[in-house]
Amino acid sequence: MKTAAVLGDGAWGSAMAIHLARIGFRSRLWSRDPQRSEEIARSRSNDRHLPGVEIPESVSPCSELAAAVEGVDLVFCALPAQYARPILR
Repeated sequence: MKTAAVLGDGAWGSAMAIHLARIGFRSRLWSRDPQRSEEIARSRSNDRHLPGVEIPESVSPCSELAAAVEGVDLVFCALPAQYARPILR
């Protein structure tokens, strides 16, 4: 099974992680906020950005950027433009 990192836990990033899970990827959904990442992992939803949408078990929320991208087959960037440059460096 291929693995993808999705950088950004907003609506677009969460939707992409869910889509990737549905087509057979294991996904790591990265958030810069450890508390939000823990909440998504606990509730299996992102009520702040995608209320009522279940996040599959094959999506692993995380807040450590290095761990999110380590050994993945695909990196998907769903970051706000003003934050993308420092995070992607």
